[in-house]
Amino acid sequence: MEKNIDNRISTILKKLSLEVKDSEHISISQIMGMLQQYGFSLLMIIFAMPCVLPLPGISFIGGVPLTYFSVQILRGFTSPKIPTWLAKKQVTSESLINVINKALPYLEKLERSFQWKFPIDNMLVATRLMGIFSLLFAIYITLPLPLGNSLPSIGIILMSIGLLNKDLLLIIIGILVGMVGVVLASSFAAGMIGLVSIFIVKFCSFF
Repeated sequence: MEKNIDNRISTILKKLSLEVKDSEHISISQIMGMLQQYGFSLLMIIFAMPCVLPLPGISFIGGVPLTYFSVQILRGFTSPKIPTWLAKKQVTSESLINVINKALPYLEKLERSFQWKFPIDNMLVATRLMGIFSLLFAIYITLPLPLGNSLPSIGIILMSIGLLNKDLLLIIIGILVGMVGVVLASSFAAGMIGLVSIFIVKFCSFF
């Protein structure tokens, strides 16, 4: 009998937290080694999960690898590759476990909610589609834009789960969720630029 891939996602993350709990730190290359067999999707989920929370500095730490992997997806890489300097970067095992534990209830709720799916007929097209929108969302995550973290990160997570599950519906939902975040962040940024421009014009008019 074929396993439910969503259950595999939660199981894999639980297994990852168990594997790292006895060490104080874990490198990016070690995380990649543990998840390599699942391609880009699991790694995208791992790096997108912390970015859901609007914490200072988190968006850049997660956004850079997400951008890097998205470019590789678009270039047709079959497995993730990272430069040596990034591979050596370490995170505390405690922080990784905390992120996983916080994300698991939502992933498990997602498992229960999406019992049905729209199968993907062409995985190559679906992968390229995910790559395009993941790159867009990753750029917004990396930039210090208000409202630019959470929804694009959730969009990447949903698309990654959809790709692993060969579920076109989840990929489409992920695109829509991420695009809402992009529109909100862009609108906020445009509004702030407009206000600053008006302020500068009025300030200059006094001289």
